Amino acid sequence: MKKNGFGLALAVILSGLIGGFISSLFFMGNFLYAQSKRPIAKVIEAEEFRLVDKDGIMMAKIGRDSDGWGLNIYGKDGKKKIAISESQSRSQRGINFYDNTEKLRAIFALTKDSVELTFADNNNTPRVSIELRPDGAGLYLNSKTGKPYTKLLAFDDTSGIFLHQINTGIPRGGFTVGQDESIALNLFDSYGRLRAMIALDENGTPLQQFGDKNQRVIWKAP
Repeated sequence: MKKNGFGLALAVILSGLIGGFISSLFFMGNFLYAQSKRPIAKVIEAEEFRLVDKDGIMMAKIGRDSDGWGLNIYGKDGKKKIAISESQSRSQRGINFYDNTEKLRAIFALTKDSVELTFADNNNTPRVSIELRPDGAGLYLNSKTGKPYTKLLAFDDTSGIFLHQINTGIPRGGFTVGQDESIALNLFDSYGRLRAMIALDENGTPLQQFGDKNQRVIWKAP
């Protein structure tokens, strides 16, 4: 009797364990199935989103302010590499590129009336700019002080090359071609005053003109 009673008790215990295990599996399966069927949000609203890596270092950030929105992309060192933004007040959208020291080195901008591309040196000074407008295009070269150095313009009303004093940006010389097919060489003094002009008008007639420091004509021909 003792042996039969022990065997019966063992069978009851084992059946209870097996039944509980099977029930737990059934419950877990239902739970996972319910989780997989959980509805997915179609719209997420927030003022700012941040993407971080496994170490918590921010890799990207998108957000907005009172003037527009922006997307910043960061490197593994946590420094900003690329910034995409829109300014509603200036009607301008742009992409900024930064070097490893987070200095701004290149800008691509789209405004209401122009497309612009600018390159800067490691002092954040704009050195080269390209501009495209409905009436033409321009290439601008600046000195290390940021002052105009050379301009190459090709617009509807006039085209030409203009040279400026390196440190001051004062115009010193220009060669232009007008819409009427006239061409002219203009020379300026160190104060930016026109002192001499040699030109051909639209008919090919040569023109010469010289002025004093007050820009009064002192000689011209014909």
